[in-house]
Amino acid sequence: MRGLFSTLFFSSCFMFSARTLRLPLNRRDSGAPTQLNGQAGANLLITNTQNAQYTTQITLGGQNFTVLMDTGSSDLWVGGFQKPQIQYTNTTDISVNLTYAIGSASGLVDFAAFTLGGYHVPSQAFLNVNQSQDMPGNIQTGLDGYFGLSFSRLSSINVALQRAWGNDTTVGRTALSNIFAQNPSIRNFITFLLGRSGDLDDVTNGVFTISEYADGYGNVEKAPKLSRFPPQVPQWNTLLDAMHVNGEAYPWKSTVPSLLLPNVNVTVPQGKAVALLDSGFTLPQLPADAVNFIYGKIPGAISFAGSWVVPCNSSVNLTFTFGGQEYPVHPLDLTIPSAQVFADGKNRTVCVNSYQAGNTSANLVDLILGQGFLRNTYASFDFGDKDANGTITVEPFIQLMSTESANEVQADFMKSRSEALSQLPPEATPDEIKAELAAESAGQNPSGPVPSANSQGSAAEKEADVSGDVANGAPAKSLLAGGKDSDASELLDKVDKFGPVIVGLLAGNILIGFLLCVLGVILVIRRGRKVSPTRTINPSYAPVATKGVDTEDVEYRD
Repeated sequence: MRGLFSTLFFSSCFMFSARTLRLPLNRRDSGAPTQLNGQAGANLLITNTQNAQYTTQITLGGQNFTVLMDTGSSDLWVGGFQKPQIQYTNTTDISVNLTYAIGSASGLVDFAAFTLGGYHVPSQAFLNVNQSQDMPGNIQTGLDGYFGLSFSRLSSINVALQRAWGNDTTVGRTALSNIFAQNPSIRNFITFLLGRSGDLDDVTNGVFTISEYADGYGNVEKAPKLSRFPPQVPQWNTLLDAMHVNGEAYPWKSTVPSLLLPNVNVTVPQGKAVALLDSGFTLPQLPADAVNFIYGKIPGAISFAGSWVVPCNSSVNLTFTFGGQEYPVHPLDLTIPSAQVFADGKNRTVCVNSYQAGNTSANLVDLILGQGFLRNTYASFDFGDKDANGTITVEPFIQLMSTESANEVQADFMKSRSEALSQLPPEATPDEIKAELAAESAGQNPSGPVPSANSQGSAAEKEADVSGDVANGAPAKSLLAGGKDSDASELLDKVDKFGPVIVGLLAGNILIGFLLCVLGVILVIRRGRKVSPTRTINPSYAPVATKGVDTEDVEYRD
């Protein structure tokens, strides 16, 4: 019998429908995208594939590539699947291996002309991948590579080139670093507005900008400035003040070690947590207790082997607080609906949790807030500033702006989800789901307990009913078991489990197996100098309800 969770996540991962976004943009499911007027870097096409990956087109060495955009990593790589001939500006015999939570990509560092929108870098370092393992999601979705948007100090390419050619070399800087260095009149920040395809939405809005704010979202500049924490770690980490579910606060107890790195002592304030804001992670990763805290409050939710099956029309009011400001999460981002064939041969619809339990402690954070959170915000990532002498004048920071209020998202959820369910098979009843899961459990461990429903919607059910291997004490599979690049520095060795970072829909049943659609991304930037006033651009869309190179010979510094 094909397992319910296995089937569910297989369908969710590989049955994609293309959603294109451009800056500015109107996203349509069919027809050629309209070319719109804009500034030099504004006409950037972004494709949203079923809320699972956000990609864009770049040109490298005269060839076009589709790359996944990720604030959780810093390297640029292409190839490995169906690589066309690239026109190189330089080649090397320096090898780099990038290891992901599932899969890896390796090759040689080469150089080629790079174009992103209206921006051009004459000779950009990138990883020319000639071998990859266990990354079928790339082939399935036509992904050619990864494009990181984090700090240059996290870049394995940069570290490898500095080790080979000396610490003073600047040729390994990230593509964004080079863009800012070549355009000293613009400020060194980027912004995201990730589109949501919704269940049946026909139009999805989305924006990616460099040194500009999207029209109507300029007030993000007035939002609290969320400092990078810890400041020594080159990731988009920041402090989370609180997480509330239906108004009740989750009691955070940070697991980030006090001795984070050599000579780096960290004290996370009591009651707070360290969060990574990662546009390359599809499903947010939280401690298991936090996941149970969220879904245990939904009446009728069923806990099984560390995952949750949730009534499709039910949800909770989930908010995250940063800098004293609450950011509500749209209920559409809390569950994944899918039509499944049950053991009796009948089609039924089930919904499972999209906020997943993951072991993030090895990655120097308490939780990863990926696309399932970022879709609810307009996010600005500012790389800070340095003067001409390399002295830091502005530390890196993040600013967030909610796109909808808590009341708006709840109302929109009921309408959107009900409409979606009307196009799907009948929703499975709790008894049918329990029977199906019990049958799967019996196949693994006939003496295992039957999964139970959370009929009272109480947060007290943190001891989820489990069976089989987990009930017998076997450890849960880590969702973040990434390796490290042998060419990285001591700092990078600690951090590179995150870059390249995962982007994929994850399976939810340890007994049946976690299925991950892995896609990653790599690139970022930071610069320092006098800047011109920030512009606001006017994207033509209708809102839908719903790693651094410190050198002495260049002005730009990361």
